[in-house]
Amino acid sequence: MGTNSQDARQELGRILRTKRQEQNLTQRSLALKANLDYTYVSKIEGGTQNPSVEALARVAEVLGLDSSEINELLAMMGRLPEDLPVNQRRLMALHYPERKTR
Repeated sequence: MGTNSQDARQELGRILRTKRQEQNLTQRSLALKANLDYTYVSKIEGGTQNPSVEALARVAEVLGLDSSEINELLAMMGRLPEDLPVNQRRLMALHYPERKTR
């Protein structure tokens, strides 16, 4: 049986929490640097909120994630009820503005 969207959200939240903690950031400091509300970050990490592509891009930038880590997050988002190809282009455009995306 496939992973449901709640499991995917929880897995994505665990990954982001681990990356944040590796950098000794609090949810509040990450949220401030990413220009997000800390309760939104908390809900994403807790697996109760689907992150927007823009929010995910901001968090990825603050955490300094490399392309393989971003691809891992995109794979998680692909298991959420969203359109991955569109979201992947939007996230890549936000994270790598110098690259042209269709």
